[in-house]
Amino acid sequence: MKVRKEGIAGTENKRDCIVRVNEGNGIEIKGKAKDMFGEHIEKLIKKRMDEIGVEAMVSVEENGSLDYVILARLEAALRKACEEDIPDKMVERERIDKNLRRSRMYVPGNSPRMINSAGVYGCDCLILDLEDSVAPDHKEDARYLIKNALKHVDFGDSELWIRVNSDSMKEDISVIKYGMPHGICLPKAEKGEDVV
Repeated sequence: MKVRKEGIAGTENKRDCIVRVNEGNGIEIKGKAKDMFGEHIEKLIKKRMDEIGVEAMVSVEENGSLDYVILARLEAALRKACEEDIPDKMVERERIDKNLRRSRMYVPGNSPRMINSAGVYGCDCLILDLEDSVAPDHKEDARYLIKNALKHVDFGDSELWIRVNSDSMKEDISVIKYGMPHGICLPKAEKGEDVV
């Protein structure tokens, strides 16, 4: 895998970070937590880049983000920079047999702050939203954030569903499949042809 152009992912919001990927080799950490967590973040990034098999100059502007958020932003930035899919391993998830889905909570798929606390509400079904709650230019970032949240965040006993985009369903599923959600919501499907 080779870096072809600059890739940027993330936001300046609390509990998030901005990751920039360019040609070169190295890792630069910026932010208040650099002194305390800089070495940990550097190891985290280096390990994931070694797994992917890519060499790049990575800059992280950290704002209180958890490890899975940093990984998600790194993967999204690498996807943009290398213009290739990022390989990953499937996570194992237990099947949840629920007859009742009395409560559903929709969580914006590009908001680490909201994703981090979604499990405390004890909803029967959590729906991580890639569709209406995510701006079009943040869809790629949200795919990787949701995938990594599914792999690393404890959502309690909630069933985990992903609301995908009708027009980019294949791209959404090609990334989030590694997080093994319990189900997929396809919005705005009015006839069988919309699903096929």
